[in-house]
Amino acid sequence: QFPRHEAGGMMGMVMCRTIAVHVPLPAGDSWDDKLPSLRFFSSTDIQADGSFEFTSLPSTGVVQLIALTDGWVGLQEGSRIVGETFDVTNDTLNVDLAMMRTFDANIRVVDKEGKPMGGVTVACSPNQLCLKGGSSHLGQKRDSIPGLIDQIRNEIDSNIMEPPSFEGVSDQNGRLTIRNLPRNTMSSRFEIWSESTTKIKADENAKGKLPSDDEDEVSFDVVVELQPNE
Repeated sequence: QFPRHEAGGMMGMVMCRTIAVHVPLPAGDSWDDKLPSLRFFSSTDIQADGSFEFTSLPSTGVVQLIALTDGWVGLQEGSRIVGETFDVTNDTLNVDLAMMRTFDANIRVVDKEGKPMGGVTVACSPNQLCLKGGSSHLGQKRDSIPGLIDQIRNEIDSNIMEPPSFEGVSDQNGRLTIRNLPRNTMSSRFEIWSESTTKIKADENAKGKLPSDDEDEVSFDVVVELQPNE
């Protein structure tokens, strides 16, 4: 059973961020339930007491809220984080969001002989599934109002912001830690690269390790193979 973090106004928990994907009900027959004509995006920071507030969201339709904070993330469906959805019927909506514990991956990068390799970046890409839409990197936020202003000014929409980084660079002992990974969403394949001129690739048998229900961290090796430069 996961704790529920109380939100309060539209109020409702690294980065400490809540993302809203709102599907309002427009007038007339412009609505299509499978492919709505409008989605409104917003995001806000989470305060130290776990509360957050959206002060200007559409007052009809359905809103999806995905929260991320240090050690916790919103609910998942399959392999993607979906958070929770709420019907919007009033000017003010008070919600509690259920959260799941995340885990940390302690990784050692080694070559096929078991020698530690420093300066290697290992990255994972957990996903979130947006309401009435597709997947994006977990934590990626977009705010509709600045995007609409860009369109009015006929400027390029620069409002798609980078998601939080789920990656680390190995030290001289080959060790790194990737923090706040959603449980049961870790890919068995990693994006791996190095700033050096030597090309590397992950061993095809390299696998991530998932935690048990009572574990908050796991440790495993990622074996990489050196490749000659072309």
